[in-house]
Amino acid sequence: MMGFIRGTFIICVLFSIVASGQLKSISEAEYDKAKDVAFKNVNSTFRRTISVETTYKDSKIDTIRTLTKDSFLNDDSRWNWVTERGDQVIESLQIIYLGKYEYRKEGDADWTKRCVKDCSPSEKDSKSFSIAGGQELPKVREYMSLVTEINGKQANLYHFYRVYQRGLMLNFYERRIWIGTNGLIVAEDSTNSDMLPTNLMSRETVTYQYDPKDLVPLKAPID
Repeated sequence: MMGFIRGTFIICVLFSIVASGQLKSISEAEYDKAKDVAFKNVNSTFRRTISVETTYKDSKIDTIRTLTKDSFLNDDSRWNWVTERGDQVIESLQIIYLGKYEYRKEGDADWTKRCVKDCSPSEKDSKSFSIAGGQELPKVREYMSLVTEINGKQANLYHFYRVYQRGLMLNFYERRIWIGTNGLIVAEDSTNSDMLPTNLMSRETVTYQYDPKDLVPLKAPID
């Protein structure tokens, strides 16, 4: 059964890639090295990333969440999330990381401030956050690479998928990263699927803009 699922998923994955070049299998270490080097290059630039996550319910679009993130060289950053259902904004969140502090504004609420690094004992926040995950099934994962084109320019595509179990359900996760010839990431996308890759639960796309002309310097919204 697992062999059938794995084979079915690989077929779907291969048909999802339309590119000029030859797909080849690579090791996890090769995938991680290419990804880590690319992110190191990215982190040395002023940049803006725009992430669009679409969730699905009964094979129809349920929500669309857009994250615009401006990143600066000293780890300061500005995050702006907007979640829409149909033509209604159902959730919004702004976060600014400036120095040792995080500034947060949810919807129409007032800005809040908390220390997130190099905090004194009186500044430490006892809250912790965790992400619910699943159990990855052994050997049901694959790493691949491909020389291709994106936006009319040559790029290396690094492709990873895995099958994991959450409760009684099987889930599929797929991630693709396009790295340009200059070593910078051009785009990313990822999908989560339920049972079969065609049954989408969510899809996220990320585009990168380097040295955007309208990048506004950060300042604290409250004292």
